[in-house]
Amino acid sequence: MLREGRHAELNAAFAAYQQEFEKDWHREEWVDGAASAFAHADPHLGPLLDAWVQKHPEHWAAWTCRAAHRLEAGWDARGKRFANKTPQVQLDAWRRLHDDALADLARAAALRADVMAVHLRRIRAAGASQMVRHQALKDSRALCSSCFTPFRVYMPLATRRWVGTDDINASLARELTEAQQRNPRLAWLHHPEEGVACVLKAGLRKPKIEDLEICNVAVGKEAWASRHTARGMIHYRMGRLDAARADLDRAVMLEPFGVEARATRAMVLAAQGEWVSARDDIIVARSLSLLGDGVEEATRVVTTVFEEEARSMERRSAEVAAQFREEGKRVREAQPL
Repeated sequence: MLREGRHAELNAAFAAYQQEFEKDWHREEWVDGAASAFAHADPHLGPLLDAWVQKHPEHWAAWTCRAAHRLEAGWDARGKRFANKTPQVQLDAWRRLHDDALADLARAAALRADVMAVHLRRIRAAGASQMVRHQALKDSRALCSSCFTPFRVYMPLATRRWVGTDDINASLARELTEAQQRNPRLAWLHHPEEGVACVLKAGLRKPKIEDLEICNVAVGKEAWASRHTARGMIHYRMGRLDAARADLDRAVMLEPFGVEARATRAMVLAAQGEWVSARDDIIVARSLSLLGDGVEEATRVVTTVFEEEARSMERRSAEVAAQFREEGKRVREAQPL
């Protein structure tokens, strides 16, 4: 239909899928599944989708499908290598296409806010900040509190913890548990009150002992790198640097290319005064991350600690120099003429 320019029929088809979802939330993936037909990097799709948008700018489906195409084209432009081995021109193309996709999704949401596919694509977009993803999940949950797909899409991305907010992270685990009781398909998320809650609670700025206990249970059942990293972050927030170091060393051993474990350990090492090791970890984390995503706080913390230590050393040097000058003055005054 797209190649033949049958745009009105496409609009009608997507409207029908949306109506089916409104009748029964079990059909939550129908619209997103239809939009996935356009989630292909084929460059010939771009002009065809542009024509659909230009002819029907008033319909949300055209914007949503073009966003799906742009997201996939962005990933294709980026390639699959680590960020430190990817040319900057590819990273720039990836970011540009995903920013364009987010703009399309914003337009689609403005036209119709109750389309689940729009919120799911907002979660998937690499150009979206964690706060945008949180909001997209919140919007999708308000639209359908029993739906499975928003959690399925969001949870693999939930590990960018330290840019979250206390109220969102603390409530997500409870919401997941409640949704699981309504929708048995959510049972695929193992130990929702332990594993998932542990990862989410690592985003709390002021964790409590009960938050740590949840992670203790989670690590005891499945000692995954993500859980050790989460517990290490909680230990770090509570000022337990040795315990944090032990968890993060274990996480790095289990997953040497884990960005979050490296970045979190850099903060711990900086707090322990191990400057060279902290620097090495932050360099590795930044080289492995996608455009620095998830490493912002660690970079800021380590840099701040370094700067404070440099200022402290400068002050101590000045104090020592003043003491030497004062001692020299006393010696000179005590010597006979």
